[in-house]
Amino acid sequence: MAGLGFLAALSVPVAAQAQSNFNGVRVLVAADDADPNSIVRSSDIYHRLQIPLNDEMNRFGYTTLFQDAVAAELDWPIKDRADKRQSIQMMKDACTSRKATLCPRVLILVKTRASATKRSHGGTVAEVRMTGELIDANTNAYLGGWEAPTLDFPAPAECGNICIENVVGDNARKVALNLADTLRKKLDSEAIRPASVRSTGAVTGSDAGTADGLVNNYVIEFERFQMDEILPMQSIIENEFPKTLQVSNLAGSSGFYSLNASSRAPANKIIEWLHQMMDSRGYDRDVIKINASGDGTFKIERIVDDGYRPARPSPIYE
Repeated sequence: MAGLGFLAALSVPVAAQAQSNFNGVRVLVAADDADPNSIVRSSDIYHRLQIPLNDEMNRFGYTTLFQDAVAAELDWPIKDRADKRQSIQMMKDACTSRKATLCPRVLILVKTRASATKRSHGGTVAEVRMTGELIDANTNAYLGGWEAPTLDFPAPAECGNICIENVVGDNARKVALNLADTLRKKLDSEAIRPASVRSTGAVTGSDAGTADGLVNNYVIEFERFQMDEILPMQSIIENEFPKTLQVSNLAGSSGFYSLNASSRAPANKIIEWLHQMMDSRGYDRDVIKINASGDGTFKIERIVDDGYRPARPSPIYE
């Protein structure tokens, strides 16, 4: 078998696709309080929001990491009025720590502003406005900004900072519900869940560009293979692996080559398909080894040269 045509036969019934989701995606919610007009991370408001917000995100199917717990495990100091780059750096350190329980897939930065506003009729309200950004921890991609609907709550006529903190804190659950609903919709529509349900077949090759889901970047290395062996496999990865978005040109020489691939498929499926690809090309698994590392690198290594080389696809030129 020259290619992976059998992958296209891995069709999913409509009913099964309609029920599929991306529950379990790990998110880390972090305060973006560098703006002096925003609520500081150590304030009572922020901490009273954490528990109901995490509960709601979990209810929507997202696994929410607690920032203080991650920071404690990493021995990372969290300071008030820190630049958001520090939250991003903490996320990066968590994902390179080799501890799966610490690494989020999406970092959610939250900037909170609260102020007392006098209405035209003379009443005073505590107004809460929340904005932020989503960042993909795997690809560093900016997934978009968001803004939750502004909320206001009745407040005493003369309401200073402590008063605002108390009023908003007393309504923390309402604020958290509002924020969680906004984040869930943003993640669902733009980052996580499929935009549409296809009637048949897997998403492959160029069609993969129409499927939603977080993009993963992989490096696939070939050791002790010649270029004329690898080129047909590059074509298989690009055109027959489901959910492939883009494959780079080969780089390397003298028996070591690599390529980059962007895909919406998870790593466990990539390694499964790589094994299927090597089988379909006629390689003996006793002389071929495929290794996977935690950073998205896969190495296909010929550990014993048994002299086998797949037949060259024909015609050579099209």
